[in-house]
Amino acid sequence: MKTENIEGLTLFEINLLIQQGGRFVMFPNLMTKLKSSTIYFVRPEEKIIKYALRHFLRIS
Repeated sequence: MKTENIEGLTLFEINLLIQQGGRFVMFPNLMTKLKSSTIYFVRPEEKIIKYALRHFLRIS
């Protein structure tokens, strides 16, 4: 599985962002169960819909 949106962040910075409300989100792959899903790191100030739209528009 690939994790998006953590480029350039250290483990300490990720932990800090999680304490501030950040989270990891995985959207289901509706096309096939064999293809692995991508995990997105959503920062505290971002909306999940941004990644949901990008994910579902990319696989359709």
